[in-house]
Amino acid sequence: MTNKTIEELSKEYNYLVVDTCAFISEYGHPISRDHAGVNQKIKHIGHEISSIQFFNKFLNGYGNLYTTSEVIDELTAYRVRGSRKKDIRKQNRLKTYREKRKLHQSTQELIARDSSSIFGELQSERYDLSKLLRAFTNELVLRGRVLNFVGEEQAIYNDLESQNSFLRERFNLDDTSFNLLMSSGLLALNRGKVCLITSNSQLFEASHFFAHNNLSFKENYRTFVRDKFNSFADSLSAQN
Repeated sequence: MTNKTIEELSKEYNYLVVDTCAFISEYGHPISRDHAGVNQKIKHIGHEISSIQFFNKFLNGYGNLYTTSEVIDELTAYRVRGSRKKDIRKQNRLKTYREKRKLHQSTQELIARDSSSIFGELQSERYDLSKLLRAFTNELVLRGRVLNFVGEEQAIYNDLESQNSFLRERFNLDDTSFNLLMSSGLLALNRGKVCLITSNSQLFEASHFFAHNNLSFKENYRTFVRDKFNSFADSLSAQN
């Protein structure tokens, strides 16, 4: 097992191709929409904001970061789900329970005020994440970091896609993951050394199978899973 920072990977590979979930968070780290509690949502949105800021700083330092148009679309559309009524209702239940145990008195007015304040913080974090994602995706586009193949390369891509279409079903890949796989393979075949970065175990496993069965670019192609905030592992066995 090998762990490297993004700076180390950048020096070793010509292209760092990153998927949606790796931009958002590490492998195995729960994303904010999976958490019902308001405080948990705030915590995880804050982590996602830090994650995008990390990649944005690397990109602005002229890091060799690339992705696909499908990932751009997913990042642009990424939202943390939830509703004001639902969040306040849940927070009220928690606060009522705690206050009854600790103070044994009615605190409904305090609860409503505190809940609204916490929800306001949640809404602010959601807004900040959406704003940051828009700015980050715009920067990727402006810097020409969204992969686009034309002419002969598009023909090669089409051949790779046709020859490896079975990987969709075998590894349960959606369109975004499959296109990342084919795009990174084309880069390795035609342009130079490529590192695919993911937080998706299915894409990670599919990429290893893909490279092993395409000897023409195997030596130019590696996949790393985002293990920790700035630590990328070449094996899923490192994960808990």
